[in-house]
Amino acid sequence: MPWNKRFDQQEVLERALDTFWAQGYTATSIQDLVDRMGINRASLYDTFGDKQDLFLAALRAYDENHRAAWLRELDALGSPLEALRRVFHDWVDAVEQERTPSGCFMVNTSLERAPHDEAVREHVARAQQALADFFGRKIDEAQRAGEVPVEMNADAAASSMLATFMGMLVMARSGADPEALRGTAEGAIARLG
Repeated sequence: MPWNKRFDQQEVLERALDTFWAQGYTATSIQDLVDRMGINRASLYDTFGDKQDLFLAALRAYDENHRAAWLRELDALGSPLEALRRVFHDWVDAVEQERTPSGCFMVNTSLERAPHDEAVREHVARAQQALADFFGRKIDEAQRAGEVPVEMNADAAASSMLATFMGMLVMARSGADPEALRGTAEGAIARLG
């Protein structure tokens, strides 16, 4: 008789994500994961593979359930300029309300793991490119809507916005004051003209 899993894979994966997010990859032990996920080691290895495989699954889950879902929500806003503004302000609001006490998981991962792990580096690069593409698309839409000067180089502006946003995420992780972050966000939007 085959063995049936008695846990929800997505739920335990989300718990693993929360653990990696709070502690980082290096500081998280298999025992930490077993304790937090509420499953035994055999189930962890059978379902997800080793710690690295579980981390990559958690990274993919974060990317789809957090970052990509958030950008889809912003994409649906009527004003492209408002969508751009919300990228920055939603994050500052999250910092201010302590909804992300450990900072952005993708940024934390890029700083801790990407320099040492090709699979993580590639995933982080794809996520950053998706955000840059979002910025570029919204700037282009804002130009067509008359919200941003048409003379602006959308690709260069998108690259600048990505760098500003990523810098804000690192600053937030380091404990920057939310008002300082809000000022940086306003400056990024103001540079659009």
